[in-house]
Amino acid sequence: MKKKWTMITSIITLIIAVGILAGPVMSDVEKPDYKVLQSEHNIEIRLYEPMIIAEVDVEDKREDAVRDGFRLIADYIFGNNKVKLDIAMTSPVQQQESQKIAMTAPVQQQSTGRSWQISFVMPSKYSMESLPEPNNDRVRLKEILTKKFIVIEFSGTNSNENV
Repeated sequence: MKKKWTMITSIITLIIAVGILAGPVMSDVEKPDYKVLQSEHNIEIRLYEPMIIAEVDVEDKREDAVRDGFRLIADYIFGNNKVKLDIAMTSPVQQQESQKIAMTAPVQQQSTGRSWQISFVMPSKYSMESLPEPNNDRVRLKEILTKKFIVIEFSGTNSNENV
């Protein structure tokens, strides 16, 4: 019985530790600049500043498309590009031969009928000229001008039910 309670206590401690450590890590992830134009409950109308995204189109069920799209773009930011620039998810910008660039949040997904577009917002310190060209032609860099978005914030996972 004591072994069971020790195991339960260990699991709870691990969950709390992960929760405490996740906050500082997630707070270091750059988010695109925006202004809230209107807000009601968990819905906001936001005006986003211009940004650059890396995006892919994936034809599949949403869960599989998001997973595959995430992997394709992660492959690009982890160095599968023409200059082998490593765009790490949690590092600040460093001016070195092998640069580390912070990835921003959120990872975006939207349906385009038969496929899903998955995209990462690129760090604001980069321009279209300074981001490396992807080796995979499925990954496209795209500039988004100032644009309004309707945002629904929710906690939990992005299950089909939540989406």
